[in-house]
Amino acid sequence: MKMPQPGLDFLQKIIKECTILPLLKDAEKNSKIYIYGAGVLASSTAGFLKKHGICYAGMTVDKAYCTPQEGLVALEDLLAETTEKISLVVAFTGYAGKTPPKSDMLYKVLYCDMYLSGDDCTYDWVLENCENLRWMYQHLEDELSRRSFIAFLNQRISRQAGPLAEVCCPDQYFPEDLIRFGPNEVLVDCGAYTGDTAEQFVQALKSGGIETYNCILSFEPDPLNFKKLQQNRQKNHICIRKGTDSQERTINFSIDNKRSHIAEDGNFQIELTTIDHATENLPVSMIKMDIEGAELNSLKGAEKTIRRNHPKLAICIYHKADDLWEIARYIHSLSADYRFFVRAHEDISCEFVLYAL
Repeated sequence: MKMPQPGLDFLQKIIKECTILPLLKDAEKNSKIYIYGAGVLASSTAGFLKKHGICYAGMTVDKAYCTPQEGLVALEDLLAETTEKISLVVAFTGYAGKTPPKSDMLYKVLYCDMYLSGDDCTYDWVLENCENLRWMYQHLEDELSRRSFIAFLNQRISRQAGPLAEVCCPDQYFPEDLIRFGPNEVLVDCGAYTGDTAEQFVQALKSGGIETYNCILSFEPDPLNFKKLQQNRQKNHICIRKGTDSQERTINFSIDNKRSHIAEDGNFQIELTTIDHATENLPVSMIKMDIEGAELNSLKGAEKTIRRNHPKLAICIYHKADDLWEIARYIHSLSADYRFFVRAHEDISCEFVLYAL
């Protein structure tokens, strides 16, 4: 039986308040606030600022990416023309630090993390779910996993980037310290996007001196992504334009310029299948999932596969708050032999992956 890890109770390592809010309020008093970014994170950040009554002047991106859009200005122009103090609230993972053309006194950067800001992960939420979170913490196998788990919770609570940067790891889905390959791998890729994971898989095998594998089975319901997936097809690569679930069914699906996901008011329909049905005769050796919160249901549709093949599992657990423990608990219910690790692959609270081995 897995024994709890020694050391301080994890609650003693959790911060108790949103530390970015007083910094933002102070910035509003002393400068004009601009959000750096124009995508999902920027929208979440704008919603957070509005919710807390903090005014911002607009959004800004590098001139190379500046498109006609209300309230969007080029960062280079903004910095070159301003005579007022500016605070940039960074809401884009690609911000690497810009050199201001004027005095640093005019230019301040606040590194925020508003990913899924509507989730309202607070210390009170941690207290309410303490036993489940403690169970997960105690079942993590190594120190990096435990540090990453605490960093993820603290960054979600604080809304301030920083903790995850200290534990961020490369090689998402195939970290060399965790994943070991054999010569006859069968990868099931759920949320295949345009084939980036399949390409990384092939490269990871080659890096380990393995030139052959059985096959890759990729599921991608978004028609535009699926077209690119087919264009990027690898050797022995089966592409299926369906999503995965706990049962065979047809559901509504939403696609916009930011993300695609299951939605009751979605703008078209997609078919869902189960991994058990699709891989009935395949010796599955690894399952990867990044499917916008549908991971637990899809794992339930892979119950027979997991019990039969005991594949390596790389499952995103950042889309829903309860996924932080529910996914591991479900896997544990299928086989108590699985060992759990987590890794952060971004310095914001997304791309947080559970590795069950």
